[in-house]
Amino acid sequence: RPVERTVQGVGIVVTVAYAIAIVWLYATQPRSLAEAATAAAVQTNVYEVDRAQFELAMQAFREKQYRIAIDRFRRADPASRDAKSQFLIAYSHYAIGRGTFADDDAEFSAALAAVERSLEVAPNNTFTLDEPGLALDFISAERLRERLRDGLEITPGDFNPFGRMETERRE
Repeated sequence: RPVERTVQGVGIVVTVAYAIAIVWLYATQPRSLAEAATAAAVQTNVYEVDRAQFELAMQAFREKQYRIAIDRFRRADPASRDAKSQFLIAYSHYAIGRGTFADDDAEFSAALAAVERSLEVAPNNTFTLDEPGLALDFISAERLRERLRDGLEITPGDFNPFGRMETERRE
């Protein structure tokens, strides 16, 4: 009888675990095994950015190849859980969309979504880029978000033929 109870107990545990796995898969609806693994890593707090992809993204970013950088940052951070990656995606969209006479609303909207993700996952919902050697207009996610919101509005400054000269000081 003890063997019977052990087999029944193991059967119940396996059945419950299987049911939990099915409910989790149904709730998260991953499209691939890699996506399922990423979602599991996030849920168990062991998620990390792919360092190799991140370094390739930084190389493209430094070379001002922003579309390539966006793609590689997304590969490096598929769960969108790294504040730095999301900020750099936002900045890349900003750099692509920033215009002399007018800003590209589609790029600014994508940038705004990325900067919001950056702030959402950042400690205390605040992020400042600490990357020596990068000369960026903005290093603060909050200031970049403000600039993006302004860029999505039509203002008299949109018709300034000298473009936008605004930058943020590093202090």
